[in-house]
Amino acid sequence: MTDILDRLLGEPLPPAIEGGIDAVFAALAGSPFTDPGERAAIGGLLADRLGYAFLAGYACALARLAPGIAPRAALSVTEERGGHPRAIETRFELGPDGPRLTGTKTFVTLGAFAEELVVVATAGERDGRPDLRCAIVRTDAPGVTLAPGPELPFAPEIPHARLVLDRAPCARVLDGDAYVCVVKPFRTIEDVHVLVATLGWLVRVARVSDWPRATTERLAALVASGLGLAGREADAPGVHVGLAGLFAALRALLDDGSACPWGRVEEATRARYTRDRPLLVVAEHARAARLEAAWRALAGSPRARAPA
Repeated sequence: MTDILDRLLGEPLPPAIEGGIDAVFAALAGSPFTDPGERAAIGGLLADRLGYAFLAGYACALARLAPGIAPRAALSVTEERGGHPRAIETRFELGPDGPRLTGTKTFVTLGAFAEELVVVATAGERDGRPDLRCAIVRTDAPGVTLAPGPELPFAPEIPHARLVLDRAPCARVLDGDAYVCVVKPFRTIEDVHVLVATLGWLVRVARVSDWPRATTERLAALVASGLGLAGREADAPGVHVGLAGLFAALRALLDDGSACPWGRVEEATRARYTRDRPLLVVAEHARAARLEAAWRALAGSPRARAPA
């Protein structure tokens, strides 16, 4: 099989995705790579904008989290009071006709384009803590309603929706506590795969816009590092430290006008990048908190100590 870096850097450069969200998923489906991280990188390379690269990374992150999930899937956690375990009010109920979900989610990426939803719901309490379950629901199932949400100021091509569940049947229920096994790891898995997809897109920009070869070399190194993290356990403290280093390296590269001469980039691409760059700092505070927790964990290990 072709090496992923050879595919990103070699000629000919494949045509950019045209046709919107449907084309993004068609491109992912046609990828010769099966590893979610490598597919994210190729999805980014095929994207003509940062928003579509983000979408490719998001889809590949869910594929990593829940193997067998539909290609067009979305994680549904956030409710009116937020995404904290005690804010979850959507109910998971077992009845004679199987598990059902009832409740409302306020922010669902992909909206009506999603085929399946990975829904976090509460089954009550256990040992004084919320007993959270994670179930997969088909969007065409009875009791599932998706209403279009407001357009965001960045990446408006990616739709969002409000989800209402009224005793919606579950296609399957994932094992384990939803917060421990799904919500917490997905934050890191999503960060890694979206970052890899973003780097794939930047390789495309660099090649099309004739950026310095040294820039493409730095991007290739970051892709390789990101793929290394993508294959590791998301709760490993070292993954959070490495991810922080990758984000810092990417920021330094993007802020270097000689390395990334955006003036050479086609105007529409440059304008969309300026508009959509906030995607790269979404959940930055949460990442910083996870990084601090990772250093504390490493400081308590006999094999590593946090720097002063």
